[in-house]
Amino acid sequence: MGVRYRTNIFSTLIVLFSVFLGCEGPEGPMGPMGPDGRTGETGPAGEVKTKMVTIYDKMYTQANSSWALVFFDDSDCDENTAVVWIGVDKGSDIYQNLSSLSSNVYLDGVVYIYPNSDSNFTYDNKSGYALLIYDYNKLLVGKRIKIQYIP
Repeated sequence: MGVRYRTNIFSTLIVLFSVFLGCEGPEGPMGPMGPDGRTGETGPAGEVKTKMVTIYDKMYTQANSSWALVFFDDSDCDENTAVVWIGVDKGSDIYQNLSSLSSNVYLDGVVYIYPNSDSNFTYDNKSGYALLIYDYNKLLVGKRIKIQYIP
């Protein structure tokens, strides 16, 4: 009986010792360092940014009359820009997901409009990266939207 008691204590001590060796303390391991991006008023690269836009009829271009074209107007945007969320203002700064308007309203993608493009593909001679939002019935005209994206 004495040997069995010592074996149980010895086994328990081995388990506890191995658990303590595996712990790194209350703070946990340090994560990887991020890229040293540009910093400024809008924050470092990789930060979620927000753009507020009112959709006007002119944003439905002649070439893409079923899509609203919304420019980011952000020099940090490129072909890797990721749209996190698009919401429609329901009043009192309450935003609801874009698809709440209709199943026929959705983000189609991010496109690049070249400088000096044909006026059928842009408005106000704008160029750069922009969103294409499919909206066949133009339900977004006159509505304010909030776009959250990572450049």
